[in-house]
Amino acid sequence: MMFKISKYLIFFFFAGMGCISGHRENLQTSIIQGDTLQTNLFNKLVDLTGHSIPENRLSDSLSFMIIPIDASCNYCRDKSVDSLNTALDEMNNHHFAIITGNGMKAIKAYFSGDKRNMPVKDGQVFVDFENKAYLNDLVFLHPTFYYSFNKRVYVKVKTVPITIHDDLRRFFVN
Repeated sequence: MMFKISKYLIFFFFAGMGCISGHRENLQTSIIQGDTLQTNLFNKLVDLTGHSIPENRLSDSLSFMIIPIDASCNYCRDKSVDSLNTALDEMNNHHFAIITGNGMKAIKAYFSGDKRNMPVKDGQVFVDFENKAYLNDLVFLHPTFYYSFNKRVYVKVKTVPITIHDDLRRFFVN
């Protein structure tokens, strides 16, 4: 009797972890509900771009990636920066990346210390050296993706090491 119960507990544990299906779903994905919240998040994201997104594209399907440099999961931050540098030339004009940190000195120190290139693409890659993304509760410790349509944010994905590759693929492909 005890063996059967243990067997079922193990099955449910692995099923809950996604091991049975082989599918790694990001449990940090949030569906944003409420018109006011959706619009407020969108306005905060547009503010981080310096309101440089052309008006005729604001209602389109847009994707935003925010990479925190200072206080961040090192693995996720490094993978995000490396992927951004790799995909920079092919980056869809409806995708935007925001590199955020507590001052330009801290951001430059990361890139010079790790000998990584600072991603640069006019109108698509922005540097938030005032840490507005953190101050506006858009990012905390992990790169975060936002997906919007018609000037509203509908999905937020906070990446974790086990899902970073899938999250980045989703951002660059969609």
